[in-house]
Amino acid sequence: MFEVHDYPGEDSGAVFCYSGKVRVKVGNDTQVLRAAQRSTTQAGHGIKISEGDFPQVQWSSPELFFDFTNLDLDSAMIEIARWYGFNQVAFQQGMKTTIPGMVYTGKLSRYLTLSRLLSILERSDLHFSIQGRTIVVSEK
Repeated sequence: MFEVHDYPGEDSGAVFCYSGKVRVKVGNDTQVLRAAQRSTTQAGHGIKISEGDFPQVQWSSPELFFDFTNLDLDSAMIEIARWYGFNQVAFQQGMKTTIPGMVYTGKLSRYLTLSRLLSILERSDLHFSIQGRTIVVSEK
């Protein structure tokens, strides 16, 4: 059993493998996902497979959570923007956004307001703001 997320207007997507195996192919890159793995694909960047950041099947949980434990900043912010219906995320130039696990360890409710969620994620080296329909991420 697997689920595919293809995001309109973007060159990225994700495949979540809940049980069994599923083969994912992007260009010449082919990977096999096993249960509880996810692949993230982006044009020109191939396939990234990760574990531990696997979401619960949404229809099986009365409470929905974000779990950014093993996600990089870029992936986490894209997930947040989509959940709250924002058009994009803008990062301060030169920020390192692809280091796994740098966002937050643990689960956070998806029912928090965006401003509350961002205040929880904010820390001494990371700042979030909202400008129109864009979430802006910068270093302090």
